[in-house]
Amino acid sequence: MEQRIVQRLCPGAPVVRLGANGDGVAIEKIADRIYFHAKLMFRRVRFVHVVFDRENRDMSCEEIRNGIYKCLRFRTVDVNCIRISVADRNFEAWMAPFLNQKAVFCTTPVNDNAEGRNGKAIVSKIFKLNGKSYNETIDGVKAFCTLVPKEICEVSVSFRDLFNEVSEDCWWKTQK
Repeated sequence: MEQRIVQRLCPGAPVVRLGANGDGVAIEKIADRIYFHAKLMFRRVRFVHVVFDRENRDMSCEEIRNGIYKCLRFRTVDVNCIRISVADRNFEAWMAPFLNQKAVFCTTPVNDNAEGRNGKAIVSKIFKLNGKSYNETIDGVKAFCTLVPKEICEVSVSFRDLFNEVSEDCWWKTQK
């Protein structure tokens, strides 16, 4: 889902999957994969943005991010050019506050903050109550791309971290 969102919001931007996904993947392994891809991507881009889910890890988003940066500092890579953002549980946690009880995504929050909760389960449940099935690569991508970033910032600290890392001249960041 994340890959499709970036491809849709930033056409032409190189998008690479880390290949280190899941609750049990060690921070060191994630840092290894980031290092590998960043070294290749710095030939084409100035900054590398890494976005992934905290999922069920016990560590906070900040602890995960700091742990990865700590591992990367021992490598021959400029960590100031790597921007790491971690969704507090999953991308759907950023979206769930905007989903009304009729399974329609709104431009302003209509539900409580879902930070740290399983947003995918929340979204899937509301869809199911309305006789629909939630497909993250179709419904999730479409919904996320219609949401207003500044509104998501109001209900999610982990999203605000991503928003603050994105360049000020990015069209997506400035939309209303």
